[in-house]
Amino acid sequence: MKIALIVLACVAGLVLILFLLAVFFVSGYFALPYRFTYEDSKKFLLKHNAYGSYDELKKEDYSIILRDGYKVSARFFPQKEKTDKYMIIVHGVTVNQVFDAKYTDLFYKLGFNLVTFSQRAHYDNKKTICTMGIKESLDLVDIINDTRNRYGKDIKLSLHGESLGASTVLMALKYTQDIDFAIADCPYMDLSLVAKREAKNHYHMPAFLVNVGGFVGRIFYGYNFTKIRPIDYIKESTVPLLFCHGKADNLIPSIHSEKMYEIYKGPKDIHLTEGADHAMSIVIDPIGYEEAVRNFINNLDKKAVK
Repeated sequence: MKIALIVLACVAGLVLILFLLAVFFVSGYFALPYRFTYEDSKKFLLKHNAYGSYDELKKEDYSIILRDGYKVSARFFPQKEKTDKYMIIVHGVTVNQVFDAKYTDLFYKLGFNLVTFSQRAHYDNKKTICTMGIKESLDLVDIINDTRNRYGKDIKLSLHGESLGASTVLMALKYTQDIDFAIADCPYMDLSLVAKREAKNHYHMPAFLVNVGGFVGRIFYGYNFTKIRPIDYIKESTVPLLFCHGKADNLIPSIHSEKMYEIYKGPKDIHLTEGADHAMSIVIDPIGYEEAVRNFINNLDKKAVK
């Protein structure tokens, strides 16, 4: 009997330990992301033929001090000829501004001066907590203001974001409408849905662990990631918005963009790429992606003339 009780206690203790480890893993999953290096980034993009002419483009590196004193590294790609068109490109989680090479050729060809930056908690920035859009959206507002202060109050300024960057763009629309248009590539509408899908499909964890992890994350990291819902941030926005998403996205299914497209009140369009996994639409079908972006911008220009 005693042996049975000892075995039972050991099993219960082991289960408790595994439960606590799982909860702490989930709680820090988004808050403490892996950091891609420059070498990691370039290698990945070259492998997928997505690095383009990034190294050949003229660039200027600088830093931006955000409202809370945090400093992020930034990079400016000026056009050869003077123009008032500017595009801020916002990268996704774990990666960095070098990953924006996927998009620099396209938007440079379309005549935009480009601004890229590495989000807080990423790349060579000081270690801190990633808040999956909460602080990052305010960071983006600061970068919008910094760009206008540097290059002119009356410049035509637009945004492009991918994954976390796309949701950051959408969440920033709650705080500013002072942009010409925005493109959101594979954003999440509700981070808890992404977390539960990941927990089930990749880690074989039950969904309730995500809720517990979110609660624990609130204690240790200052926010509950299960409460992050970019779809709630765009309800009053009227900035022209293009959603892009891969129909084979295994991380953030395209239904996230489709649902937000449905409820969005401002000028809008959506481009879905067949066979494209997460953040790979422009890689899988660069011609279709460019056509969707060009058509979206041209339609806006036609309406502006009218």
